[in-house]
Amino acid sequence: MQRPACRRCLLLKRECLGYSDPWTVVLRQVNDLVAEQVQVRVRKRLQARRFAAGRPQLPKPVHLSLEYESLLLFHESYVSASGISFFRTLPVICSKTPGGPLQSALEAAALASAARRFCQSNMMALARRNYGRAINSLNNALCDPVTAKDDTVLVSLFVLGLFETIAAEHSPIWSTNTESNCHPHSRGGLVLLEYRADNVIHTAVDASTHTFFSYIALMEYFLSPPGSAPLWSRLLTAKAASTVGPVLEPLLWRAVQFKSTMDCAPSISLHTEDALSRICDIIKSGLAVADELKKSADAVGSKPVSSVPTLAFNYLISVANEKDAAVAKALYLTVKLHLVESVWDFLLAYPQMTSVLDTRLDTISDTSSWQETYDAVSMVLREENTPTVSSCLGYRAFCMMWPLSALMQSRLAASDSQDRIKGILRHLGASTGLGICSLAGR
Repeated sequence: MQRPACRRCLLLKRECLGYSDPWTVVLRQVNDLVAEQVQVRVRKRLQARRFAAGRPQLPKPVHLSLEYESLLLFHESYVSASGISFFRTLPVICSKTPGGPLQSALEAAALASAARRFCQSNMMALARRNYGRAINSLNNALCDPVTAKDDTVLVSLFVLGLFETIAAEHSPIWSTNTESNCHPHSRGGLVLLEYRADNVIHTAVDASTHTFFSYIALMEYFLSPPGSAPLWSRLLTAKAASTVGPVLEPLLWRAVQFKSTMDCAPSISLHTEDALSRICDIIKSGLAVADELKKSADAVGSKPVSSVPTLAFNYLISVANEKDAAVAKALYLTVKLHLVESVWDFLLAYPQMTSVLDTRLDTISDTSSWQETYDAVSMVLREENTPTVSSCLGYRAFCMMWPLSALMQSRLAASDSQDRIKGILRHLGASTGLGICSLAGR
C-alpha cells in the first residue's frame, strides 16, 4: 500500500496505514456514523431547549417612536385622571379621526412637554415641526366648509394653544396679563364656536370647549389690571350654541359684577351721603359673596366623593376624587382672595370708609385669606405615595397657574412669600414641562 509523503506518522510516532484503496473509499459504509452524528445533534438541541426553558427570557426590544412615547407621558400627566372633561375627551376625539390637524397638534404638545421635562432640544425641534404641520392641516380644513364643522378642528385650536403655553419661552415683552400667555388661539376658537352656532352645531365638544374658554377668560379677567382683559371682553359678546357670553355659575357671576363695580369705584364721588351709602352697600355685598365662596370651597372640600361625579367651579371640574375636590376648593378660594383684595385696595385709597362700614381695615387685610388659599394649593400639589393614584401632575399644575399667580401678585402676602411661590412655579415647570410655569417663576 502506498504511503503518504507527509511523514506525520513519524512525527506522531504512530503506525501509518497508508492510503486506502480507491474502490474501498467509494463503496465505504458510513450509515452508522451519520446516524450517530444526527443523534448527537438532536441530543444537543434538546439539552439546549431544556436549559433555556428553566431560565427567564428577556423580551425582545420594542422600538417606539418619540411621538408615541411622548403621547403616553402626555396622557399620564394631563388626561388619565383629569377633572376637566376637555382633557379626558382628547383621546376619544382623536381616535375617531386619526391623522389630520388634531393628531399633529397632540404630538406637538406631547413632544414639547417631554422636551422641557428632559431638556431635549432635538425633541423641541420635532415638536415645532409637528406644530407647523398641524397649522397647515388646520388651514386646509378651515378652507373647506364641510371639514370646518368637524369637532377635531375645534379641538385642534385648543391643543395648539396648549402647545404655546407648554413651549413658552422668555421674551422681553412677555407679560402674565396678556391674552397670548393666558391661552393662545382662544380668539380663533371663539370665532369657530360662533361659526358652529350659526350652523346649528351643538355637541358635547362645543359645551366643554366653551366652558374651558370661559375659565381661561375668567382667569385673565381677575389677574389683569382693569380694562386689560381682551379675551374676557371678547367672550362677553361671543355666541356659542344657545349661550351668549361666558359660562358662569351664579356665584361667580356675582363675583365678576362686584369686581367690575370696584374697578369703577375710584371714579365715584364720595362727597354725598347717597354715594357713601351706595358704596357701603356694594362693599358689604362683595364681602357677602366672599363668604359664600368660602362656604362653597368648604362644601366641595368636605363633601364625600361619590361614584357619580359632580360638577364644581363653574361646571369645569368633575369631582371624581379628592384631588379634583382640592382643585375646585383652591379655585373658589382664589376668587375670594381677589374680592378681598379689591375691598382692601379701595379702603387703602379711602380710609375714611372704614368708619362708615364699621369694619376695621386690619380685619379685611388679614393674611388669613392668602394663607388659606396657599394651603389649598399645597393640598392640590402634594404628591400621594399610593401607587393606585395617578399623579396627573400636568393637569393639576395647569389648574393651579391661576391660584399661584394670584398668590404671587397679592398685596396680602408676606415679604418672602413671592420667592416661595416662584420656587413652586419653577419646580412645576421642570416637573411637568409646562413652560408658562417656568416663565412665571423667573
